[in-house]
Amino acid sequence: MPGGAMRWGTAAAVALAWVPCSQAFIEELFGQAFGGGGRGGGGGMHFQMGGDDGGGMFQMGGGGGRPSKPKWPKGITKEVDKKMAWMKGTEWNWNGWRNVKFEKDGTFDAPTRDCQSGQCMWSAKDGKVYILWGEAGVHELQIEGEVPTEQDQAKMQGMRMRGKRIADGERCHATFQKIHDFEAAGLDKDLYEILGLADDADEVEVKKVYRKLSVKYHPDKN
Repeated sequence: MPGGAMRWGTAAAVALAWVPCSQAFIEELFGQAFGGGGRGGGGGMHFQMGGDDGGGMFQMGGGGGRPSKPKWPKGITKEVDKKMAWMKGTEWNWNGWRNVKFEKDGTFDAPTRDCQSGQCMWSAKDGKVYILWGEAGVHELQIEGEVPTEQDQAKMQGMRMRGKRIADGERCHATFQKIHDFEAAGLDKDLYEILGLADDADEVEVKKVYRKLSVKYHPDKN
């Protein structure tokens, strides 16, 4: 047997002899690499060693068809409240790990397999943000400090939110990075509210306010 092959064979024999005590370690390693292990989100990667035949086969689980879309547990809002619309289109750093995105359609985008396959969503209400992160379940976070009323990238710098994964209480945090979709939050603006009108205001009231504001903000007057 050539020297290289002999060394490889010896290393393989040692590795397989070490398998029983190392499986948990390698599963944890893969969990961290693919989104688990304290990063938030479901690992989705199962690293299985050994088989019924004792052949020491290395297998990666997760096969099969596309998983069904997860459902929000009862008691947790499924929508993004209008007062939290400023979160839409923003990008945050998760646990000092990677950046995640809160999309305008309620999709939560993270570099994990479950999120890449459409298994992650988010919602928000009363200063709290909820993330349904695939198989890892719901994460609940609270915005620290004063909750913004509108998007302002300069004022939002350094903003943080902290919370936990509901299933096991594991702590998590996120720090604002930037706005990646400036139009996302604007889609939820209540134009009637901005004009100081009731939702059921008729055409006459709208025209009255329009004329008043056009005079107030006319360039010749200012």
